[in-house]
Amino acid sequence: MKRSSPQPSVSGEPKQRRRLFTTEEVLHNLGDSDGEELEFDQTYPEDDLDSVDDDNFDLGSDFDISQTDDSDDFSETRGRGASPVVITGAGDAADFAAGWNDVFSEASNLQFDNNNIGPQNIPGFITNESKAGDFLSLFFDDAFWDGLCTMTNLRAHQTREQKPNSYYAKNFSPVSPPEMKAFVGLRLCMEYLVIKPSYRDYWKSEGNDFVMFTPGFRQVMTRDRFLAIWTFLHVMDEQDTNIDKSDKIYKVRPMLNDLLEKFKLYYKPSQHLSLDEGMIPTKNRLAIKQYIKDKPTKWGIKSFLLCDGDTGYVLNAEIYTGKTDIVEEKLGVIGNTVVRLITSCDLDGKSHVLVMDRYYNSVLLADYLLTVLNTGVVGTVQTNRKHYPKTLKVKKLPNRGDFRFMCRNSLTCMVWQDRKPIHFISNYHSPDDVTTVNRRNKDGSLSEIQMPLLIRDYNSFMGGCDKNDQMTRLHKTRKHYRWPRRLFIKFFMWATYNAYILSNAHSQTNNKYFISFIEEICLSLIGEHRSSAQVRTRKEPCDQRLLAGPHYPVIPQDTSGNHVCVVCSEKHLRYRRNNPKTAYKDIPHKLVKTTIWCSLCKRYLCVKRGSKCWEDWHTKVQYWY
Repeated sequence: MKRSSPQPSVSGEPKQRRRLFTTEEVLHNLGDSDGEELEFDQTYPEDDLDSVDDDNFDLGSDFDISQTDDSDDFSETRGRGASPVVITGAGDAADFAAGWNDVFSEASNLQFDNNNIGPQNIPGFITNESKAGDFLSLFFDDAFWDGLCTMTNLRAHQTREQKPNSYYAKNFSPVSPPEMKAFVGLRLCMEYLVIKPSYRDYWKSEGNDFVMFTPGFRQVMTRDRFLAIWTFLHVMDEQDTNIDKSDKIYKVRPMLNDLLEKFKLYYKPSQHLSLDEGMIPTKNRLAIKQYIKDKPTKWGIKSFLLCDGDTGYVLNAEIYTGKTDIVEEKLGVIGNTVVRLITSCDLDGKSHVLVMDRYYNSVLLADYLLTVLNTGVVGTVQTNRKHYPKTLKVKKLPNRGDFRFMCRNSLTCMVWQDRKPIHFISNYHSPDDVTTVNRRNKDGSLSEIQMPLLIRDYNSFMGGCDKNDQMTRLHKTRKHYRWPRRLFIKFFMWATYNAYILSNAHSQTNNKYFISFIEEICLSLIGEHRSSAQVRTRKEPCDQRLLAGPHYPVIPQDTSGNHVCVVCSEKHLRYRRNNPKTAYKDIPHKLVKTTIWCSLCKRYLCVKRGSKCWEDWHTKVQYWY
């Protein structure tokens, strides 16, 4: 910012200005002044504060830079050779009027019960020898599978009535719970264990890339059967008139509500809880679809997760569907989301500490959580939040590791200098609690700098939601045109990860990787179910095709347009067998579909201008030449 020149006063004398000292000058004078006090001109006009150079900052009219009590614990020198310092000062007058000061005097009284943290209310059939499928059955019992089969069969029946010619609907047979479990096992395997561009590739058995074949899929279920179940998969009846369709995720709401009740039933979280948002990838035409440029998954459905800070166990979740009812007007939309996540899973009043980033935190929310819900909070905060102390809005502190704080009752706001100033808020920690951390200098050496304890706790427990989001991520390789199925798989993955946490905690073994747990889940769901469809074999040669008789072209009454000419098919297959490296699109003999067959031979043949298939079939022994 360019400094403006002094303007003459009415008497002709220039206005008296106050000199602003830079950081280097302050530190130099403190070290070399021999006890002389720095004099600041108090006649500096307040309206001139906006004309300060961007490289300088004001620490307050009366400030003090003093070494902390922990400075003797440092074994290495930081930065430019200065010791760690805590910067305090008179600050902004408005902050003091609002009750802020630089002395911490009141600690929050959060008494958390650390007994029996982890799995709880576990049924008797779960033992130390229980497998992965047993823990998953805590969330997906027999009633869930029966309801899922009922709703899927009902949807297929409704589609058949509305669209009689639908290929999957008219050939659909009711699905049973064992078959539905096998279907979900295959779908889970596709999402995490065997990744291919399209569903049809899993049943591919021809071509040159035999290394990529997956014959196990066709042994469990045929391709058309898998796609039919995937098409009609439903968890509720869309034609039910009692359903509230104003809920934008009403198609999967029953499944979500049922899972959340079971999530909180079987696990008692530790004191620190992590709250963050996640993205469920999708690019459907959907009103609730969001775009977040800073996320690895930029397009998708946004979800708010409340997880255990240690393990990432999902305690509560909310799918963002737009504006909702505001319970506490002063907290805003985001603050009310935090309150709903805490209260709806009965975690309020239990002295938990909520760890959140700056998207959620505010002074008003921190006060409300402590005074009303008896819940602590710690995390980063934006400086433009209402009632945030203006004293802490500095561009830079002198040295790495320096911090400055302001307190009001049990609430502490702090700015800590790392590579740049980072702002924190807590209603649970004391700013006097300080630890140390190593940082690397530009020359590659390590320096030990001080770090308040609240920052260490934030770094330790904020990753609960991130851990869960990484473990349960969905791949973006395939297009999904029905968003409820996307949410169905995401909810299933939340339950799978929670079952993984329960399995490790209950058996006291943590050496099992999550990917190995998913393998066990897939094999458990598939079980002994195998496809009942017979392997298709080539039809026996027709002995009557070369004999004289009533060979008439006929269109059968119940025919469909999915039949291929027998002559074209034979030419196509023989050419591919002799030329395996030829691309499919370059094969000269195309597969021609027809609805006409020979009344005597009972074989479909193409009858059209320029085609000799009918003639070759009835006159040549080797009709493919």
